[in-house]
Amino acid sequence: MAGRFVIENACVLTQNEEREVIPRGSVLVEDGRVAEISESGINAGAAEVIDGEGMALIPGLVNAHSHIMCILLRGGLGADRRLMDWRLNVMAPGQVAYTPEDAALSVKLFACEAIRSGTTAVVTNERIPVPLAEAMIEAMDDSGMRSVFALCFNEMSPSGKLAERAHSHIAAWGKTFPPSLKTRDEVFEETSHLVDKYHGRSGGRVLVWPGPNIPVYVKPETFREVDEWAGERGLRVSTHVSEDPMESEVGGLPVVQHLAAWGLLSERLVAGHCIHLSEEDIRLLKESGAQVVHLPSSNMYLGSGVSPVPRMLGYGIPVALGTDNANCNDLVNMFWEIRLACLLHKGVQQDPAAITAQQVLDMATRNGARALGLEEEIGSIEVGKRADMILLDMSGPHMHPNHHLPSVLAYQAHGTEVRWVWVEGEPLMEAGRLSKISEDEERTIREEAQAASAAIVERAGLIVPGT
Repeated sequence: MAGRFVIENACVLTQNEEREVIPRGSVLVEDGRVAEISESGINAGAAEVIDGEGMALIPGLVNAHSHIMCILLRGGLGADRRLMDWRLNVMAPGQVAYTPEDAALSVKLFACEAIRSGTTAVVTNERIPVPLAEAMIEAMDDSGMRSVFALCFNEMSPSGKLAERAHSHIAAWGKTFPPSLKTRDEVFEETSHLVDKYHGRSGGRVLVWPGPNIPVYVKPETFREVDEWAGERGLRVSTHVSEDPMESEVGGLPVVQHLAAWGLLSERLVAGHCIHLSEEDIRLLKESGAQVVHLPSSNMYLGSGVSPVPRMLGYGIPVALGTDNANCNDLVNMFWEIRLACLLHKGVQQDPAAITAQQVLDMATRNGARALGLEEEIGSIEVGKRADMILLDMSGPHMHPNHHLPSVLAYQAHGTEVRWVWVEGEPLMEAGRLSKISEDEERTIREEAQAASAAIVERAGLIVPGT
């Protein structure tokens, strides 16, 4: 259990309902939760004191949609490819070549980068065999991060024009797409196993969800059964919605309207991407309370399009933010996503007021917490909430001048300013040093990641640019 400590003299971005900023505040943490917030100092007795002079204390960042395991496939392997080319000629054959050890290593590498840049909670979506899933979940638990593992599945192969396009892309390596389809019974057997074994581990810090991967490849009857099963257990359901125009229609209906027709739009649904949407789609998402996650770097990297986030925010949809696959980004730094989300929509809309720094910070904190179903526990610094927080050094030249903290964080921060990271009051980084991984261990992780990636490339027969 976390101890008792107080952070003094920090500028506190609470992200509470009023978006209160305390220019010089103190925060007391007891037993993993925020116990007191003060503008005049806290008499903490024998508690450990952390001096936040010249620093900003903000809620930990929530990466609401990622694919951690792909991190060993970055470094140029997926660069400059469109979605289907990248998916079929890099991601799919690469992941088939992973071992459980590779899967665990991918989490360790991800955690080093994510924690250092202020991420405290992450949802990862993985369509992999159970042994690899178990290796990942164990490593996610060991990392200390708040983690959600969504076991994804497809039931059906592409048909019609989708099949023609898929097979034209995979001719070079001669495998069928998708490389691993699941039956309805396999889906429930494997998901039940992981939920029973891991969901709620470490005091609820580790969660497991089902993940019907892409609606066009999942029978609606199965999707509905999975959704009902998840609802009975208080689980969310993670999926990908309208990332690609050719996967944005199911049974003659736009995918959002297809999901609505089958009763699959609800607060439980966590929908990544949501790019190719009509006004009717946005209205349905709003009325259903479905969660939407914006993935700006990935969508630009693959040329997939730009999600109409300002329109969704205008409807009152609390859009969250994520990094998506670690090899179509190729960073897992949420500060990069914050800056990009701020700038992208201004340019597309030709309107500097299309989206604000405060709105995007909400996406990375409050809205991310809501997407995970944890808005009462994390996403803001308030008395009674879990102490998932980060402390940033604001002394760098690039952080000056500083007049409006949300704008400074959104447009000037790199992520390297993060010095302290806590999840439920447990330190994951202290004064710039990872708490659970020594410097030597971190160096070994980097070296092993390079070697493992090279071995995966060789086993999978992937093409390395320039060779």
